[in-house]
Amino acid sequence: MLSAYGTTNQFDVNTASPTLLLSIGFGPDEVAAILARRAASPIRTPTEIPGFASTDPRYANLTMGGGTIWWMRAVRPRLANGQLSDLKRSAGAMIKFLTLEHNPPYEIMRWYGDDPAVESIVPQAAAGGGVQVLGQ
Repeated sequence: MLSAYGTTNQFDVNTASPTLLLSIGFGPDEVAAILARRAASPIRTPTEIPGFASTDPRYANLTMGGGTIWWMRAVRPRLANGQLSDLKRSAGAMIKFLTLEHNPPYEIMRWYGDDPAVESIVPQAAAGGGVQVLGQ
């Protein structure tokens, strides 16, 4: 597969788009099961992938994390009793982790936030890096 980040045949099962999963041979029902599973919590081992079969070559194309670009998101938290908090702010960032020789060893590639107090601080720290700022 060719992407903006190079050529690869390994894709993170936790971030691969439904279209990508379909393109490597998973059927619509299998894709729906993978999406439902990863929505509950990140998939950490191959056996957590719905329908996993070690002899099926499609699963050889899936990895669990370990890439250099991560999407991090903070959303409305749950209280101890399981109910949603009254807090209604959210933030997300696409971060590329660099080698330790870089200072800082990461680059914020994209930022989204709906809290004006935080929004005024975070993107400015990385503004020189061509950050795409979304929200508000």
